[in-house]
Amino acid sequence: VGICAGAYFGSSYCEFDKGGPLEVCDPRELALHSGRAVGSAFGYDYESSKFAKAVDAVLKDDLVKKADLSTGRVASYVNGGCFFPDAKEDEVLAYFCQDCGGHAAGQPMVVGGSAGSGRYILTGAHLEYDPEHLDPCREHDEIAPTLKATDTDRRNLMKFLVASVLRGSDSPSRL
Repeated sequence: VGICAGAYFGSSYCEFDKGGPLEVCDPRELALHSGRAVGSAFGYDYESSKFAKAVDAVLKDDLVKKADLSTGRVASYVNGGCFFPDAKEDEVLAYFCQDCGGHAAGQPMVVGGSAGSGRYILTGAHLEYDPEHLDPCREHDEIAPTLKATDTDRRNLMKFLVASVLRGSDSPSRL
């Protein structure tokens, strides 16, 4: 399971802040996902949370059913995360919502697949973040209500994704 920086690391190529002061554009050895991890989806600052956003993950219908979620959109914490523009359709589990702004709009947010005899899940969003435990700051105070609105589904989604990796399967669509 690779979350945010782990998703960059788990892809075959990291393309972070290309042309900017924080640029990191290099191949990654782990290469669980054969495509690029591109970001930051909405900007990033190492010294603050000024680019933190609550962004809806738009989940594929079969994932909503299998994870027993009440909705196909789950608010997710994003701060510096990536998207996966080269992902094949059968690898994609969720997309950034179309109305989130920035160059991540409509792009794959969560991908999964097989690697050797195991499985992987990579997510550009922090699906593991509990909105009750965000560091106190203005940006987090502003987005916390949005994150709390779908928190039960976020928890259930994260449990399902981790269990799916541990359980194993030969195709992301069979999660």
